[in-house]
Amino acid sequence: VADLVHPLRELSHTDSNVAYHLWVLVFPIVWVTLQKDEQVALAKPMISLLSKDYHRKQQEKRPNVVQALLEGLHLSHPQPRMPSELIKFLGKTYNAWHISLTLLESHVMLFMNETRCAEALAELYRLLNEEDMRCGLWKKRSITSETRAGLSLVQHGYWQRAQNLFYQAMSKATQGTYNNTIPKAEMCLWEEQWISCARQLSQWDVLVDFGRSVDNYEILLDSLWKVSDWAYMKEHVFPKAQVEETTKYRLVQAYFALHEGNTNGVEEAESKVGQGVDLALQHWWQLPEMSIQSRTPLLQQFQQLVEVQESARVMLDIKNGSKQLSGGPVSGVHAGYMELKDILETWRLRTPNEWDNLTVWYDLLQWRNEVYNTVIDAFKDFGPTNPQLHHLGYRDKAWSVNKLAHIARKQGLHDVCVTILDKMYGHSTMEVQ
Repeated sequence: VADLVHPLRELSHTDSNVAYHLWVLVFPIVWVTLQKDEQVALAKPMISLLSKDYHRKQQEKRPNVVQALLEGLHLSHPQPRMPSELIKFLGKTYNAWHISLTLLESHVMLFMNETRCAEALAELYRLLNEEDMRCGLWKKRSITSETRAGLSLVQHGYWQRAQNLFYQAMSKATQGTYNNTIPKAEMCLWEEQWISCARQLSQWDVLVDFGRSVDNYEILLDSLWKVSDWAYMKEHVFPKAQVEETTKYRLVQAYFALHEGNTNGVEEAESKVGQGVDLALQHWWQLPEMSIQSRTPLLQQFQQLVEVQESARVMLDIKNGSKQLSGGPVSGVHAGYMELKDILETWRLRTPNEWDNLTVWYDLLQWRNEVYNTVIDAFKDFGPTNPQLHHLGYRDKAWSVNKLAHIARKQGLHDVCVTILDKMYGHSTMEVQ
């Protein structure tokens, strides 16, 4: 045995993959040979070992110690029972998603009434953007018919009907209809889904009012810039917001820097974009390798980051063109105009898929709308001298508004379509090329 163990030990020290597979192979074999009381006695030290903070040193490694320990436990029979919250934390922190999901799914099947286990599993599904799996889990364990019906409507895209159902459920709970029999997690789900439906229905004013009433800065950051309430964001949200450092937060900060148009606005926006890219790449690395669904929101955020950079170039082109116009030859104006036109034409070609949720379209086109307003304002006096420049922002803004309204109508959101056409353009006449 020694002749075999010593070479294997040497190999495991030189190659982490060998060490990983050796542990996963050997541990279940050893585990099954133990007596039941020995297994119980060993389970607690294993849980304690998995809980150690020093594993974070290997957080970015693939494979890592936590992955090996978890997979070894997963393949062991009988499986030692571990705290659900610990499994969830290890899964999302050490890229052990699939192992953690399998462990939690087996626990849910064995212990149907274990709410903490189901909540941990639902959270992992949410983080991986597996909404259908999450809805299915909630349908199995929900108490009220409103929850089950509402989630089914959400899955089929009937946002308004789903929102009404969740609001009805919350009203019943407030009035005491359920006699305090509904778990807190299910009531939180109602609120979360109501907010999600409001986003899908572009009810940004409603979300702003809700965010203000409950001091939810995450909702306010997501909604205020879409209703162009930059002043409230500057005075009341940025100074008080204590939110997680995410790519979305950096995007909003970059939007604000460009909107303010200060001397260092472009540089600040570029800095925020760089930080956002770093955060997005870190998140990308933490996701499972073969997972498209979980990476889709990140890909959409990458597009937003690129368009913020392009927006900064538009602002610089306008600024430099104004300088050329006020004191020099007009060649610089035409060069800037050509680059500006190229960016705006690229935006027309670079749109989300028609089947993507309206929120994806709205996030992109609402910011473009802000840029078009800047272009319109910059060239508003160019009508007699340069009609092309004068109409540039109007035409692209009109195209963008019509495109967004078209997508809303195509997805069956007719009221949203009318609202977009009514409020988003903001001019009495519309010219589209």
